[in-house]
Amino acid sequence: MSNNKQQRVMTNVIILSDRLMGEAKKLSSFIYSCADNMNVLGIAANSQEVMQLAKNHFVDFLIIVGYLRDEKSYGVVQELYEQNKNYTPVHYAMLDSLIFDLCEQYNISLRFDRTLPKAEFIDYLEKYKNYKYQRDLKTQKKMTTSLKNKKPGNPWPGFFSKFLKLFLNFLP
Repeated sequence: MSNNKQQRVMTNVIILSDRLMGEAKKLSSFIYSCADNMNVLGIAANSQEVMQLAKNHFVDFLIIVGYLRDEKSYGVVQELYEQNKNYTPVHYAMLDSLIFDLCEQYNISLRFDRTLPKAEFIDYLEKYKNYKYQRDLKTQKKMTTSLKNKKPGNPWPGFFSKFLKLFLNFLP
């Protein structure tokens, strides 16, 4: 069997994180040591690194670890899709309203709570190995517009305002 065919038997993943690099490395090590049928192509800190890792490989999953500090990095979801990469993005994070909003905005249909055991995440990926990721054209237009209007900056004010609204709802 050729090396190329052997590689396609493996599930290839790229891990993206710009805030939780330690968590990304732990996940990569866990996949390497426990998942015989998965191959981590690399860990990227931004969309350019993801595109470089994906350049000459089939990619099955793009795993986004935690909230990305540079929100423009979520644009890689669209970039990979435009490169005709048959892959599925997965958000591996503490699932809160911020993550759900980002998943909706950038059309990331799979998400997994990173506080659960990593073995369950591997099972989750296995379950969705043959999942056919489809982009929604409405989301695509919304995402493109959103990226053009985004300026690098501090993401925390938006997070804190949402948290404050939630907190105020519980006051008498």
